[in-house]
Amino acid sequence: MHVLRWFRDRVRQRPDTEHTQALLRAAIVWLLLLHTAWLAANNGEVAPVLWGVNAFSAAFAILLLARILQHPGVSPLRRVAGLVHDNVCVTIWLYYAGPMGALALFVYPFSTVGNGFRFGVRYLLLSGFLGAAGIALLVAVAPGWTDHAMIGYGVLLSHAVVMGYTGVLLRHLHESQRQLKMLATRDALTGLPNRRSFMETLAQMVAAPDRRQLACLYVDLDGFKRVNDIHGHRAGDELLNEVGARVLRCIRNTDVLARLGGDEFTVVLTSPSSPEHAKEVADRIIRTVEGIGSVLGHPVAISASVGISFVPAGELGRAVRSDELLKAADDAMYAAKRLGPGHFRFSDFASGRFAPAV
Repeated sequence: MHVLRWFRDRVRQRPDTEHTQALLRAAIVWLLLLHTAWLAANNGEVAPVLWGVNAFSAAFAILLLARILQHPGVSPLRRVAGLVHDNVCVTIWLYYAGPMGALALFVYPFSTVGNGFRFGVRYLLLSGFLGAAGIALLVAVAPGWTDHAMIGYGVLLSHAVVMGYTGVLLRHLHESQRQLKMLATRDALTGLPNRRSFMETLAQMVAAPDRRQLACLYVDLDGFKRVNDIHGHRAGDELLNEVGARVLRCIRNTDVLARLGGDEFTVVLTSPSSPEHAKEVADRIIRTVEGIGSVLGHPVAISASVGISFVPAGELGRAVRSDELLKAADDAMYAAKRLGPGHFRFSDFASGRFAPAV
């Protein structure tokens, strides 16, 4: 009872795909044990190898499940060991059980489809090829199977069709998931991270224990509405794409640029060396935006206002919230706008004050 309670508690604490696969494997072992008992009851004699395979499978299933519970997480070696065990053991079992053991043929497609949907196409292909090799071996040399070769070939063909079609479905599924994730986290126009993705990233950066200091820049375009009104939304969309591409060139690969919506962009500088570094980036952004002289052949006059909030070393360990950091940059941006196009203001996040106008 203590062992059962221990397993039950671990099951509730650590549900994952590999753990689920291990539970299903243990359940199949019990089915094979019952089937072996049924064969013994009906035939009066069962090859000792069947009992040996059952005992080995039961021990393997229990030990692997215990290992997964003790060390959860991704383990390709465990996954490969599991699928090799499933296919090899069922092949040996079917070899000695003969046609009476055909009920266990479901293990081949079950292992193939299960590994595919839980762990990906590579595991589906590996399990599928092992299963196909097992079926081919049975048809070629197993007693009882050689007398019904055409049925065996039909089973082999069915297995190959299941493996191939499941692989196609998985690829379509993964592509759909990738597109959905992109739609949920990316701006549809510029391809940059959207507000939701940006806030999640900013929260992670603020909470990172090894983060020394952080700067958030809030960028708003000056003159964007005029471009939209005079030249149309197509020109406005092209302008936003151009701004995104140019601002990306102003920051490092480790920094993050996002479009919050409309003509507002945000930048997070990861571990800036100093407040001066953040000011230099803001100045580069303003100059590069002002350098856009035309869009779709139309002359434009565009600039940017930038607000900067900076969290110095030591402040990130306190109760700093990502939304507060963004709001401080937003407030600083509006302060910069009051100075006219092409300015930036710096907010001392710790004190809530604005630095002198630049």
